[in-house]
Amino acid sequence: MQNGYRIISVETADIYKNEQEDGVAVRYKLPDVKSDAHFWLFKNKLDYSLDSIELEKAYTRICRKKFSFVDEHNNHYTIAVINVKFNFTYKMEGGRSLKVKQLREYFYANGFNVSGIHYVRYKRSAGSSLEGTCLFIDERL
Repeated sequence: MQNGYRIISVETADIYKNEQEDGVAVRYKLPDVKSDAHFWLFKNKLDYSLDSIELEKAYTRICRKKFSFVDEHNNHYTIAVINVKFNFTYKMEGGRSLKVKQLREYFYANGFNVSGIHYVRYKRSAGSSLEGTCLFIDERL
C-alpha cells in the first residue's frame, strides 16, 4: 500500500504572470518531465484515502490515462490535483499590483490551465485556508 501522491504546488502570482506573458490558453507551462525542475514542483502530498481512490477510478475512466506515475524510489506523482498557494501579490507594469484577495477571486472564478489541462477549484481545508492554499482539480473530474 502506498502513502499517497505527490502533487504540484505553485504560486498564483507565477501562474498569473505566465498567463499575462504567454496568453490565457497556454498559461502555466511545466518544465520538461525528465528535468529535475519538473520534480521540484511536486512539493505537496495528497493522502492515500477513499477520496484519492475514487479520484483515481474517475480519472482512469474519464481521461483514459493513468492517474499517477512512479519513480525509481516508488514515489507516486499525479497532475490531476494541484496545490495552489495565495501568498504573494502580482506586480504589474506601472507600479500597480493585484492583491492576494484579487488573485484568489480571479482563480476561484476562472480556474487556470497548466500544460493544456484546465483546473478548477476543488476543496480547501480549514488549515489550508490559514496557510493560504487551495486544491485545484482537472476540470474533467
